[in-house]
Amino acid sequence: VLLKSPSTGRASVTLDGRDFGNFVNHPLMRKASARAVKNTRFVFGPPSETHIRAGAIEFVGSWPALGTAYACTMRCDGGDAIGTDAPNVSIQARSVAPPPEVKAAALKAVPPADHEKVVAAELVTFFTSLLLDLDGVELRYGSMVVNANGGGRRSGGSTGSSTSSSSSSSSNGGSSSSTSDGKLEGSGVDGTVSLQLNLFVRQFPPLNIMF
Repeated sequence: VLLKSPSTGRASVTLDGRDFGNFVNHPLMRKASARAVKNTRFVFGPPSETHIRAGAIEFVGSWPALGTAYACTMRCDGGDAIGTDAPNVSIQARSVAPPPEVKAAALKAVPPADHEKVVAAELVTFFTSLLLDLDGVELRYGSMVVNANGGGRRSGGSTGSSTSSSSSSSSNGGSSSSTSDGKLEGSGVDGTVSLQLNLFVRQFPPLNIMF
């Protein structure tokens, strides 16, 4: 099938905490994150340390250039990042341990006192400008919705549901029910995140494509 002109559309994928952790550790994401912070590598932590709760995504990671590990909290502020000046994502990064002086001195572009703000700002840019090329199908970040207790509550407090011009896919196999403490039975997590993606189809990928 030959495309006379590129096609565009929208897609949605719903992930739980472990799914999101696997997503940021996928080989394509590891390749992209090699220049995530100040044009240097950011290493996302294991999926087991990624959680979705209290309307936010919590994950860990490290910045080898500074020799520091971080506990990060990502929230969405509503709206669509595409076509706007401000991203709809905010991130807070808290260092697990102070950066070693030798590393901090080696990276003169980042004052030690500002490294948490630098990491947070760089990760916001990384996620909201992300582009994945799946052999001719380009996926760009559009927006993010954090679903708490099976609902469609945005982390900013407003309510809504995710929409897409294509079918939504969920990685949560089977059904789950809410418990009294707000967690979802059966999934082992207490929330999900729906990523709205903008598609740009230049060519159809091969039938044996491996994601």
